Amino acid sequence: MSFPEFAIRRPVAAWMLMAALVFFGLLSLFSLGISRFPDVTYPVITVVTQWPGAAPEVMESEIVDPLENVLVSVQGIKDIESTMLPGIANIKLEFYIDKNIDAALQEVNSKVRSVRLPTDVNPPQIFKINQDDSPILWLAVTWDRPLKDLVRYVDKYIRDRFMLVHGIGDIQLGGWADRNLRIWLDRNKLNQLQLSPTDIRDMLQAENMELGAGYLESKTNEINVRIMGEARSEYEMQSLALNHRAAGASGIPITGIGGSQGGEWGSQVLEAISF
Repeated sequence: MSFPEFAIRRPVAAWMLMAALVFFGLLSLFSLGISRFPDVTYPVITVVTQWPGAAPEVMESEIVDPLENVLVSVQGIKDIESTMLPGIANIKLEFYIDKNIDAALQEVNSKVRSVRLPTDVNPPQIFKINQDDSPILWLAVTWDRPLKDLVRYVDKYIRDRFMLVHGIGDIQLGGWADRNLRIWLDRNKLNQLQLSPTDIRDMLQAENMELGAGYLESKTNEINVRIMGEARSEYEMQSLALNHRAAGASGIPITGIGGSQGGEWGSQVLEAISF
C-alpha cells in the first residue's frame, strides 16, 4: 500500500502523523542553539621571524620573500599578508574555511623548515590564530629595583603561579628583557691583531660552549663527563680566552681587545594573560 492510498483510506491516522511532524518540527526549531558570537576557529596561521638589528628592507629581501615563495604553494591559501618591522617579520596566511587548520600547520611548518635563512636569524615561530585567543587582560609589573631583578622575579614566581590558575590558557610576556653581555671593541687593538668583529663573534661562539665528553665506566658506575665551557657570569665571560690561528691570536681575553658590560634587552615588562 502506497502512502497516498494509506492517507485516503485512513485520514485520521494521516492527520495525526502530520500533526506529530509539525509539533516535533516546531519543538526542534525553538530548541536550536543561537549564539550572537559563535565559537568559530578561523583557519589563520602566522609565521613570526626575528632578526635583531635588521632593517625592514633587509627583512623583506632576506626573510619574507624566500618564505613567501615556498608558502604560496601550500594548498588552500586564500590570502597572504606580510608585515615588516625593524628586527621582526610577520607573515599571516589566511585559508579557506573548509581547510583543516592542523593539516595546514603541518604543511606550513614543512615549507618553512625547507628555507635556508641567514645564520644569525632566530628560528621562525609558527602560531595558529583563533579570533578568540586575543589576550583579554594585561598586567603591568613595576618595581623600584633594577630591571634584571624584575625580569627574574616575574619569570620565576609570578608567571608560574598564573599558569596554575584555572581557566588560563596561555601567558605571553611582552617587552621581555633577556640578559646579554655587550662587548666594546677597540679598533686599534683589532688592527694590531688583524681581527674583525666577525672573527670575535665566531671565536666567542666556538669558545663559549658546553659539550659532552663521553662516559667514565667502571664495574658498578657510569659517569657522564661534560666540558664546562660556558661562562656563568660576566667575570667568567671577560676571562674567556680567544684563539685565532690565522691571526696569531692565542689565549687573548676579552679585556685584551676592548671592554664588556652586562645589560638586558627590552624596555617594558608586561604580562598578557589569555583565558
